[in-house]
Amino acid sequence: MSSDNPVRKKFLREWINIPDCAAFVALDGRGQIVGFGQRRPAIQAKNHLIGPLYGVDTNTAMALLQRLCQDVTGEKISLDIW
Repeated sequence: MSSDNPVRKKFLREWINIPDCAAFVALDGRGQIVGFGQRRPAIQAKNHLIGPLYGVDTNTAMALLQRLCQDVTGEKISLDIW
Protein backbone atom coordinates (compact mmCIF):
# COMPACT_ATOMS: atom_id res chain seq x y z
CA MET A 1 0.00 0.00 0.00
CA SER A 2 1.49 3.33 -1.01
CA SER A 3 2.25 6.00 1.59
CA ASP A 4 -0.24 8.40 0.00
CA ASN A 5 -3.14 5.93 0.22
CA PRO A 6 -6.07 7.71 1.96
CA VAL A 7 -7.01 4.58 3.95
CA ARG A 8 -3.46 4.26 5.27
CA LYS A 9 -3.30 7.97 6.12
CA LYS A 10 -6.59 7.76 8.04
CA PHE A 11 -5.42 4.66 9.94
CA LEU A 12 -2.08 6.22 10.89
CA ARG A 13 -3.71 9.50 11.95
CA GLU A 14 -6.09 7.63 14.27
CA TRP A 15 -3.36 5.25 15.49
CA ILE A 16 -0.99 8.00 16.63
CA ASN A 17 -3.83 9.97 18.23
CA ILE A 18 -4.93 7.23 20.63
CA PRO A 19 -5.60 8.96 23.98
CA ASP A 20 -2.62 8.83 26.38
CA CYS A 21 -0.25 7.44 23.75
CA ALA A 22 3.21 8.70 22.92
CA ALA A 23 4.66 8.48 19.42
CA PHE A 24 8.11 9.55 18.26
CA VAL A 25 10.05 9.55 15.02
CA ALA A 26 13.81 9.51 14.56
CA LEU A 27 15.25 11.65 11.78
CA ASP A 28 18.63 11.50 10.12
CA GLY A 29 20.75 14.55 9.31
CA ARG A 30 18.78 15.16 6.10
CA GLY A 31 15.41 15.10 7.88
CA GLN A 32 14.50 11.63 6.58
CA ILE A 33 12.57 9.31 8.89
CA VAL A 34 14.83 6.48 10.09
CA GLY A 35 12.70 5.19 12.97
CA PHE A 36 9.29 5.28 14.58
CA GLY A 37 7.83 4.07 17.86
CA GLN A 38 4.58 4.31 19.79
CA ARG A 39 3.53 3.58 23.39
CA ARG A 40 -0.15 3.24 24.22
CA PRO A 41 -2.17 2.23 27.26
CA ALA A 42 -3.04 -1.45 27.54
CA ILE A 43 -6.43 -2.79 28.57
CA GLN A 44 -5.07 -3.67 32.02
CA ALA A 45 -4.58 -0.73 34.37
CA LYS A 46 -1.01 0.52 34.81
CA ASN A 47 0.17 -1.38 31.72
CA HIS A 48 1.52 -0.01 28.47
CA LEU A 49 2.26 -1.54 25.08
CA ILE A 50 5.05 -0.45 22.79
CA GLY A 51 4.59 -1.16 19.13
CA PRO A 52 5.25 -0.59 16.42
CA LEU A 53 8.91 0.08 17.05
CA TYR A 54 11.19 0.43 14.04
CA GLY A 55 14.69 1.72 13.52
CA VAL A 56 17.09 1.43 10.59
CA ASP A 57 19.66 0.14 13.06
CA THR A 58 19.95 -1.05 16.66
CA ASN A 59 21.05 2.35 18.00
CA THR A 60 18.03 4.10 16.49
CA ALA A 61 15.60 1.49 17.81
CA MET A 62 17.18 1.57 21.29
CA ALA A 63 17.05 5.38 21.43
CA LEU A 64 13.35 5.29 20.55
CA LEU A 65 12.68 2.53 23.08
CA GLN A 66 14.41 4.50 25.84
CA ARG A 67 12.41 7.61 24.95
CA LEU A 68 9.13 5.68 24.94
CA CYS A 69 9.86 4.27 28.41
CA GLN A 70 11.22 7.50 29.91
CA ASP A 71 7.88 8.90 31.15
CA VAL A 72 6.59 5.65 32.69
CA THR A 73 7.48 4.88 36.31
CA GLY A 74 6.14 2.09 38.48
CA GLU A 75 4.06 0.56 35.68
CA LYS A 76 4.50 -2.41 33.37
CA ILE A 77 5.64 -1.95 29.77
CA SER A 78 5.37 -4.71 27.17
CA LEU A 79 6.66 -4.85 23.63
CA ASP A 80 3.94 -5.70 21.13
CA ILE A 81 5.86 -7.93 18.70
CA TRP A 82 4.22 -9.24 15.54
